[in-house]
Amino acid sequence: MPIFNGEKYLETAINSILTQTFYEFEFVIINDGSSDKTDEIVRSFYDNRIVYIANKNNEGIIRSLNKGIYFSKGQFLGRMDCDDVSRTDRFELQIEFLNQNPELSIVGSDYEILPRSDNNNIIPQKRINVPTCHEDLSLVFLHHNAICHPTVVMRKENLNFNKLYYDRLANHAEDYKLWVDATLSGLKFGSIPSPLLKYRLHSDQISTKKREEQFNSACKIMLGYATTIFSQSVINNPRDYLGLILNTESRFLKDQDFIKYTQLAKKLITENNRQNYFNKEKFDFFMENKLNNLNPI
Repeated sequence: MPIFNGEKYLETAINSILTQTFYEFEFVIINDGSSDKTDEIVRSFYDNRIVYIANKNNEGIIRSLNKGIYFSKGQFLGRMDCDDVSRTDRFELQIEFLNQNPELSIVGSDYEILPRSDNNNIIPQKRINVPTCHEDLSLVFLHHNAICHPTVVMRKENLNFNKLYYDRLANHAEDYKLWVDATLSGLKFGSIPSPLLKYRLHSDQISTKKREEQFNSACKIMLGYATTIFSQSVINNPRDYLGLILNTESRFLKDQDFIKYTQLAKKLITENNRQNYFNKEKFDFFMENKLNNLNPI
């Protein structure tokens, strides 16, 4: 769990890990140069499972995450953020799931958005359902990051063997990049269809403060993933591909553009049929939905 000035929700987050029904773990906490009461709060917990690392300066979340992987000694790596709340049986269920499914390397779960009300903006509690099988998750990665980062438990050995780590160039989308890199390396994903985490939305989080940078990073990751699968010859115009996948131009779409996107979708379907990378029926349905969401004027 990396922390940078996370005092507001930190105690609740730490307690949700220390009270897990699965007891045998080490809790690697990286204080990334915080200037608030983070250090004081972490040191107030007397639990020999805590491994506390205090960076002298703010090194950034990606370096802190990789440092956490390096210093961890366990067979499994579980992620946690300092503003969320893990369900008490989260680790127990996820580790049991991985033990029962040895072909899987990374497992996530459904999660709930914590309700809040500020500045007359009411966010109700909401459950987010995540695709459960690798076949569906790898397909959804073409469009967005389907897995909530602090819900995952991963096999450390499989990450190390494939030399997988958080990419320092994937600003504010380092988890999405890791999922794509893992998929392309042949690692398999799964997700438990039960909300094992309460995810907190607030104005200080990266996805709020760095939304544009995060989106730009995500687009680069989407393009890299798709290009690796379908080849540069198929995706010879990144803007067209993103326009089709993200439906970014539907309000201004002309007939000739709709034809262009239809032709691109057919090329992608043909290439997928040739390589058999994604399930044929599911990928055809995915592309059909993309085209149906385009409304030529």
